[in-house]
Amino acid sequence: MKEKIKFLLLQWFLWVGGKTPNCNILSPYYLHRKHLNKSLADLNAVIEKQNNILDVGCEIKPYEDFLNRPGNLYIGTDFITKQDRSHQEKLPEVVADAHHLPFKNHSLEMVFLLEVLEHFSHPIKVLEEVQRVLKKEGTVVVSVPFMFYQHAVPNDYRRYTMEGLKNLFTNETMDLEILKINQLGNTGTVKIGRA
Repeated sequence: MKEKIKFLLLQWFLWVGGKTPNCNILSPYYLHRKHLNKSLADLNAVIEKQNNILDVGCEIKPYEDFLNRPGNLYIGTDFITKQDRSHQEKLPEVVADAHHLPFKNHSLEMVFLLEVLEHFSHPIKVLEEVQRVLKKEGTVVVSVPFMFYQHAVPNDYRRYTMEGLKNLFTNETMDLEILKINQLGNTGTVKIGRA
């Protein structure tokens, strides 16, 4: 009964505040998502040119409509158990652990890791897998929260500073060039507390 009430409250919350990425000002995530959505919109021209895009840790695929363009192949992947599937609106095309992606070497043009890197027990292993499946001239887009409440417990392991991200992408096993790191938002957009 408790799970049913929790599910109904979540549905009401999504109905009032809207779903990511299109949440409205009534959503506690509005300011946080507003900055992320603007940064993604700035990538429009790059996304339009891609033939295949991987969305790692897509969960319910909130960014599918934005990333899936005519003529390209959008692939959402996440590690979802059978128990988790009961309330999913959209399921990923590929169920897989991001530490072991089931794709051929250098087969994808663009990989998105949106708000998921903090949930991986071994983020360097995930980035090595992303590097393996990414074409040589491919692009990786990463978004991570910094000042954000603990969520998706028990799988919320860390927060990254800008220097922490640079360090992660320039370790001895990475051959990825950092083109740009943006800080999104400001003190007013920090989400604290519990949802």
